[in-house]
Amino acid sequence: MHRLFVVASIPALCLAAFDEPAPSFAVASIKPSRAEVKFEHDGKTEPTPTGVNMQDVTAATCIKWAYEVQDSQIAGPAWLQSEHYDITAKTDGPVTLDQLKLMMRALLADRFQLTFHRQNQASSVICLNRGEEWTQATGIGSRDNKHPDRIRRTAPPQKAITMTEFTNFIARPLQTPVCRYDWAEG
Repeated sequence: MHRLFVVASIPALCLAAFDEPAPSFAVASIKPSRAEVKFEHDGKTEPTPTGVNMQDVTAATCIKWAYEVQDSQIAGPAWLQSEHYDITAKTDGPVTLDQLKLMMRALLADRFQLTFHRQNQASSVICLNRGEEWTQATGIGSRDNKHPDRIRRTAPPQKAITMTEFTNFIARPLQTPVCRYDWAEG
């Protein structure tokens, strides 16, 4: 399992190692959060083809989004989890979601002076295996026909979530990485 470590006191040198400059936003605004986003434990993140809007997010939330990791895989100073921000970042033109995430990595390095490194570490991991029998037997959800990777809750408000969103949601209280079985090797 990979664990992402964050060091806030060292200038961002990891981006200089690549021949190509890292993609970056044309303009970005980071301000202290004005208000809490209700019913969202990690604030609100809305990517668009021309940028990303984040409300009431922590630096850790940005790291999780940009690097596709979970809370238990991030180590760093306490302010990563405690300081909340509103972030608006725009691109020069339409870009993919993967490009937005690369741009967020560069923004974190530039504005927060964060550096990142990955480290292999032995860790317990919970892997989920979603099967048709499980959803039928439990009555918890059913497949969303438009999005086969989503499970629709049967109780209101009928919000469909991806398996990635679900694993991230349950990883926080469990304080251990959670993945889908089909993501695991072997």
